[in-house]
Amino acid sequence: MSDFYYLAASLPSLDFEKALPFSYREFLDNCQRLISEKDFCILNQAVLDFDNTHAEHPTLWAIAKFNRLFKNEMVRVRAKRIDKDSSDYVRGDRYADQISVDVVNRAAKAENPFESEKILDRYRWEKFDEISVNHLFDLIFLITYSLKIQLLERHQEINSEKGAAQFEAYRKAEAFEELFSKI
Repeated sequence: MSDFYYLAASLPSLDFEKALPFSYREFLDNCQRLISEKDFCILNQAVLDFDNTHAEHPTLWAIAKFNRLFKNEMVRVRAKRIDKDSSDYVRGDRYADQISVDVVNRAAKAENPFESEKILDRYRWEKFDEISVNHLFDLIFLITYSLKIQLLERHQEINSEKGAAQFEAYRKAEAFEELFSKI
């Protein structure tokens, strides 16, 4: 436990709308030096798409369950939009809380994929905040901090030249598809 005090106190606060203070890799390198090997192994498992619902650490299990339910809701909405049966793609539980349903529906109505991702990721951020309530100097704090850094890094990439090029390619493909649907 004492390993966490110095590390957690030295970390800058994160804001969804602000620049990333350092990379995810730098964060992990710093943690590896300052926390036990066992705790680092747990921390290293905390990735955005983590969905191992058999995780031994309760926070990783909670994140996995949230990710699976949230992804299932996204699958349902996307499948409905293209008239497909979502049951072939939904994994595990079929329950999703009403807030997740509302967030996914709002994201599906966004003007562009970037806005949609921002809506989904802001909700993920809020969920990480919820998980880490009352955890300031422990592994749970570091796990959620790690996930937030990954979100920020992802948005930094989306906002980069590479991300802009991918978005432009998507828009062209979408316009091409729309043109063909009228023929």
